[in-house]
Amino acid sequence: MAIQELDMNYGSPMPDGNFDPGYESDLEAPSLARRSGLSGDNDVRQYFKDISRPPLLTPQDEVEAVRAINEGKKAARKLRKLEDKESPIARELSESVSDGDLARKKLAFSCVRLVVSIAKKYQGRGLSLPDLIQEGNVGLMRAIDRFNPEKYKTRLDTYATWWIRQAVTRATGDTGRTIRLPINQGQLWGRLRKTAEELSQQLSREPSLEEIAAAAGLKAEQVAYTLNAVRELEQLDALVNEEDDRPREELTADAESELPEEATAHQLLREMLDGLLGKLPAREADILRLRFGLTDGEGRTMEEIGKKMGYSRERIRQLQHEALGKLRQLDGDLGLADYLD
Repeated sequence: MAIQELDMNYGSPMPDGNFDPGYESDLEAPSLARRSGLSGDNDVRQYFKDISRPPLLTPQDEVEAVRAINEGKKAARKLRKLEDKESPIARELSESVSDGDLARKKLAFSCVRLVVSIAKKYQGRGLSLPDLIQEGNVGLMRAIDRFNPEKYKTRLDTYATWWIRQAVTRATGDTGRTIRLPINQGQLWGRLRKTAEELSQQLSREPSLEEIAAAAGLKAEQVAYTLNAVRELEQLDALVNEEDDRPREELTADAESELPEEATAHQLLREMLDGLLGKLPAREADILRLRFGLTDGEGRTMEEIGKKMGYSRERIRQLQHEALGKLRQLDGDLGLADYLD
């Protein structure tokens, strides 16, 4: 199911302050403290490594982040009405919008493992784990946009759990199915279902098995096998649900499947870093991106950057030093030091 097709039921009951998130929190981490400074390459490498860990936010952190988000929304509305986008007030409003976006991503980043924890429970029900995480992230962002800690008197992870679960269960079409597909067939079924939906829109009719197979790059026999597995599963599930006593064991997804936590965290981290570096002069931001491989994962030496940008190695070192000083200042202004230990 595409993100755009996600149907959120906004009229459903909302979780209250006593809502049990129902997951084993793996957000527990050593206390986070502010780093004294960034003095060189090693410190910066450690900086980028450390903030890839989801932060443990305090209730006050969440309150302040929500306030920044709301201020950013107000600023965005005012900015749209301004004719002169280059005026001092426009630049000030743009800063508020940017700070709000960073605060929103900061809250999302703090709940990465919650999304993964919930998504893992729905493996083998038609969507791959990355797709489940994507849907869970949609629910998380819905929750963040509606989260009011001062009104609901609850923490973000408690409030967001309901929204994440709703998004994931609606995406899988889960209705309490007892028997589940093996993980490989579940992933393939989700892929084929998407392909069939796309073909139906293109052809204005139901696609044939051969057309689905061709579009998915598979043999017709593979598609038929998966479709038969789904039909048999549904029939078996219906029989089981007719009985009063449920079976003790279910056909579950592969327990050894590796969670793509790092990929999800790094994506959010990349967005946060892009927003932070966007506040630096373009030249300095480009130097940091090249130096630490933030664009393609391959860090460059100062000499390589100098040749690329037409500066001496020493000049690149000076510009990098200036950029890191500004980065540290921005870090303090935006509260991103909460990610450091």
